[in-house]
Amino acid sequence: MVIGEIEDIETVKTAIIAAETGHLVIASFHATDSMQAIDRLAGFFPTENRKQILSQLSHCLHGILTQVLLPRKDKLGRVLACEIVFANDAVKRIIRRDELIQLATAIQTGANFKMKSLNDAVKKYLDEGVIDEEAARAYLDEANKSYR
Repeated sequence: MVIGEIEDIETVKTAIIAAETGHLVIASFHATDSMQAIDRLAGFFPTENRKQILSQLSHCLHGILTQVLLPRKDKLGRVLACEIVFANDAVKRIIRRDELIQLATAIQTGANFKMKSLNDAVKKYLDEGVIDEEAARAYLDEANKSYR
C-alpha cells in the first residue's frame, strides 16, 4: 500500500492496520526528522491514546527515511541529505516507551547498521565544501549550530 501523504487520523489508522496485518505500507509525511515524524503521527490522536498508538507503531514500523534538499555552495542545484532509521529493538523500545528524545542516540549507536542522522549528513556536506555554513545552519538543530 502506498500512501501519498498522511494528512489525517483516518489515514494513520488505515496505515497502521494495514501494517499490522502484514502489508507493506510506504507513506510520505512532512517532518524535519524521525523524532518529529513519530511525534506528529501520534499527535493525530487524543493524548489518552498516545501510548497505544506508539505501541502499535513500535510493532509495525520498519524504518524512517527523512530527506531534505540543500542548496549547493556552487549554486549548481541542490544536494540530497537524508536521515535513515531502521526500527531495530532499541528504536522500537524508544518508540514504545515514548522516549523519542533518545532516538538521536539510537541513530548514532546504529551507525554500524547503516543508520544515519540528518545532522551527520549535513555536517558531511559542510566538511566536504558542498554546502555553505548558511545552508548547514538552516538545517542543523540548535545543539549542533556551534559545530564549526
